[in-house]
Amino acid sequence: MSDQKSRFEHLVEAPADPIMGLQEQFRQDPREEKVNLGIGLYKDEEGKSFLFPSVRDALQRLYERGYAKDYLPIDGDKGFIEETLLLSFSKELVESKPLIGFQTPGGTGALRIAAEFLSSEVKGKVYISDPTWPNHRPIFERAGFKVESYPYYKGQLLFDEMKRALAAVTSDDIVIFHACCHNPSGEDLSLEQWQEISDIIKACGALPLFDMAYQGFAEDPYKDPQAVQLFLREGHELFLCSSYSKSFGLYGERVGLLAASLSKPKEAASQIRAQIRALYSNPPLHGAQIIKEILQNAALKKQWEADLATIRKRIETMRKSFVEMIGKSDLAYITDGKGMFSFLPLTPDQVLSLQKEAGIYMPKSGRISFCSLNQANLSYVTKSIGRHL
Repeated sequence: MSDQKSRFEHLVEAPADPIMGLQEQFRQDPREEKVNLGIGLYKDEEGKSFLFPSVRDALQRLYERGYAKDYLPIDGDKGFIEETLLLSFSKELVESKPLIGFQTPGGTGALRIAAEFLSSEVKGKVYISDPTWPNHRPIFERAGFKVESYPYYKGQLLFDEMKRALAAVTSDDIVIFHACCHNPSGEDLSLEQWQEISDIIKACGALPLFDMAYQGFAEDPYKDPQAVQLFLREGHELFLCSSYSKSFGLYGERVGLLAASLSKPKEAASQIRAQIRALYSNPPLHGAQIIKEILQNAALKKQWEADLATIRKRIETMRKSFVEMIGKSDLAYITDGKGMFSFLPLTPDQVLSLQKEAGIYMPKSGRISFCSLNQANLSYVTKSIGRHL
């Protein structure tokens, strides 16, 4: 080797991702009773990953019929885009608004494509809720944005503080909202509150961007996008970044949708298409074929709706059982929470103690996923956590 100093000599190890790093620690823990409450992955009552019956049946139909593994267009599968736009916005809005859509590698891919496109079109800041999904900040910072936060939740929903903060943003700025099942708090705005936020955003002129990773996990897949639909009806230009990892149980298939309603849809679509070509060329095929098969078949679609109802019911049961077994009235908010997650009033030291003493893993924030609970581990988890509350 040459004696010349490496140009990479300055590199230092990046900190582990707070969620993925926790998963690796969990894997290495030899204790049989260990429980990972940090991962956002739905597990059934037996603690196994859940294959939606609708997905299983769609796969069978695809294999029997056969289909080529050709490249998709840059935009993605046309039928998938059409069906998921309808799922997000309704037939009325799809037919009346200037919507464009792109199939993406998961919701993260949708967010990154949006960030790349917007970095050359929007000169202001990006505002994220406090707290929010940990990946929102790095996605937009790596696209060149300065990212700041607005109040959202601290032991309770901070709606008045949120309104005051958003009233101060400018027409040069972007505001990221969670369409439903706010991650990590599990606390959602009512439709009336969304109307107030829409009025504020319209007055200041900021660009709303909705992240929808849990469609179907709050009320049902048709009610959960109500905030996005409200903003569209109110005349906002907007972006929507959807993930179908949870909604169809297709975590490893990386299927997402980037949608937008903009004043110049054809021109915007051409620019986004150029971004996609330079980043990953075209999206994966298989997951989109599964979703399209389900949404275009009435019987499969009905089964998918039932699959989601089963998931919602089990999460609701685990929330209620958790609160009852802990036996503390100040945790009643958990019962009303939406989606996978809620916060526990634990300090980082208490979270670390639970990890060391009981093999119970969660982020330092105290956010837990109720999908990891079942009748077999519920007593162990609640007794262990109860000692720290």
